[in-house]
Amino acid sequence: VLAFGAPPPPVGVAVFTVELHTGPGGAEAAEAAVVTVPAVTRPAPASTPVTAATPAATPSTTAPPSSLAAATSHSLAVPAPSPAAAAAAPLPPRLAADVVLENELLRLTFSAATGRLAHMLNKATGLGANVSQTFCFYTSHPGDVLGETEGPGEGQPSGAYIFRPLPSRKGAPDCVPVAQGDVASITAVVSGKVVQEVRQSFFQAPGGLLGGGPPTVLHGRAGPRAGVACAQGAAGRGVSAGDPDTGGEGSPWLTQVVRLSAGERHATFEWTVGSIPKVDPAFAASDPRQSCVAWRGTVGCDPHGPRDPSHDLPCQQQVPDSASGFCECGGGRIAALSGCDHAPVGSCAEACRFLTGKEIVSRFSAPSIASGGQLLTDTNGRELLVRRRDQRPSWQGFNQTEPVAGNYYPVTTLAAIRDGSAQLTVLVDRAQGVGSISDGEIELMVHRRVLVDDNRGVAEPIDETETVAPYSPNTRRGGYKSGPGLVVRGTHALTLERPSTAAAIARPLADRLYAAPVLAFAWGRGAPGGEAGGAALMSGGAVGSGAARGGVAAGGVPAGGAVGGVPATDHATGASGAVSLAPASLPAAAAPDSGGALATPLPPNVQLMTLAPRADGTVLLRLTHQFGLGEGGPLSAPVNVDLSTLFRPAALRIKHATEVSLTANQDKASILRRRERALAWPGAESAEPHPWRSAVFNYSVSPLVLLGPMEIKTFVLEV
Repeated sequence: VLAFGAPPPPVGVAVFTVELHTGPGGAEAAEAAVVTVPAVTRPAPASTPVTAATPAATPSTTAPPSSLAAATSHSLAVPAPSPAAAAAAPLPPRLAADVVLENELLRLTFSAATGRLAHMLNKATGLGANVSQTFCFYTSHPGDVLGETEGPGEGQPSGAYIFRPLPSRKGAPDCVPVAQGDVASITAVVSGKVVQEVRQSFFQAPGGLLGGGPPTVLHGRAGPRAGVACAQGAAGRGVSAGDPDTGGEGSPWLTQVVRLSAGERHATFEWTVGSIPKVDPAFAASDPRQSCVAWRGTVGCDPHGPRDPSHDLPCQQQVPDSASGFCECGGGRIAALSGCDHAPVGSCAEACRFLTGKEIVSRFSAPSIASGGQLLTDTNGRELLVRRRDQRPSWQGFNQTEPVAGNYYPVTTLAAIRDGSAQLTVLVDRAQGVGSISDGEIELMVHRRVLVDDNRGVAEPIDETETVAPYSPNTRRGGYKSGPGLVVRGTHALTLERPSTAAAIARPLADRLYAAPVLAFAWGRGAPGGEAGGAALMSGGAVGSGAARGGVAAGGVPAGGAVGGVPATDHATGASGAVSLAPASLPAAAAPDSGGALATPLPPNVQLMTLAPRADGTVLLRLTHQFGLGEGGPLSAPVNVDLSTLFRPAALRIKHATEVSLTANQDKASILRRRERALAWPGAESAEPHPWRSAVFNYSVSPLVLLGPMEIKTFVLEV
């Protein structure tokens, strides 16, 4: 509940009170605090930070009575902009000091002047750097609309298959900050023992007063009530409900939550983007050419034909598909020239607006990292490849004509920039485009809204909206889009490490993001400690490495149930749905609370990738080495795994194991024999492979599996 019933504050100070209600026991009361920050005038000086982790470090802290159990109130006094200042400065209100999120391993500092991340300190290594993050957009190239046909490719628009930003007057495309003045609004700061948050908005209303007030600081748990309070507060403080498709002035269409959890060595950035406005920011909303006069009807199904005033329409009325004519806009401008049976125009009020496609990126900058034109990206979700700006080693006489799009690459796991002393790594939760257009920068494409087709076969622009008319060969309205555009939410994880330790942090984190545990509930097996027939909790996903692996918390192999109930689909075997081994493989003795399926922890550089039943009663097992050559020190070394002692006998008793190909359709021994015969051919490559690549596995002789860096080995288990 966001309350404004407090006593009148001092002049120039606005007080916001947030009440966090708890149940009996009042655990929240122990964390309650009243934080006061002195009012300042812009520009804000670099003064004592507002630290989410340590409220006591702020100028004034008062603990509530210990008897407070049912509810606690947390108030923050912050500067309130005067009407004159608000009118003069098109920037959002600022805190009196920087905001800091801090745990035992990491410290994030957000600038009071910009509202954005400004500095990152890895307390575990002592490595610190000025690291910033912002959102900007490229204007989509409209192609032949501009009549650019002077050179090859000049008429190519940006679209579904091709990313091509519009060049600026300086030549190279500009990435325009989404937030006015590149200043984000910090709408809330949340502090708790488990998680801390900074909530940002990167889109301001005219005059910059998004929400009409300063940020709210919450101390205590970042629970649902706290989130609701902040959301209701933002909605109730003057946020315009502008149409994001035709302007959206005042609509906060890009927001972000930056989180730092206890014990974590990385920060997460959860962004929500959309609906992306289609208006062209190069033209002011007051530009008379964007105003509408009327729809002007013509005769003869010719928009250039004689006028037919009887078919004129007001600006807000939808133009019928059968109408012939044009939209008359301000300043003598003409738009939407249409003959009879034309594609949908909408209304002239919409048609007269200057619209453009936008391609939104999240950009991380660390100017101190001299990356030397290099960017590391994963090539298949595992191995890393060095990308060099404006270079194609296999192309002779390469001439880069697209300085932005020509340096974009796919990323499915992580991308990084580094020099001899620091590496900045960004991990993704889905496939995206990534580039390093300037040294010390990584940018990732998070959303696109393009208004023209790129002429590559789809015949449809990437203008995804809430409603799309059915495609039909009998109507021009097939695929007509209406309603707000698509809203996308995703997460980036950010680490700052020494190059020697970067992989040790990023590799396990990539597994957590890409193969997060999936919770499933099944009737009939009984919950741990509960009655039979209750809903039993099971966990699915990739099984990690390390000492904690072997229970539900480790992910993948649920406690006691081994692979029972793990959602999985194995494309090699065709098995799908909840994995449930035969009763003989999973005896009833494997109770849900019996400690997990693994008898011994996996080595820290090994992951159990697949554990799936096959139709013939065997089990498919894949083990993978998670590190590449030379990237993780000792973690990059080859490692042995003993299959005979890997699983608890009550969960999985292995009688025999056969190594097979990755696709499990041929045994490894026959592959090695064919490889040996192939090397006997004249001119065949004679380079000696790494020993683990040619190692022969025979379970009867030795159950040890030798895994080399980045290697995946697949086995069929007889159980």
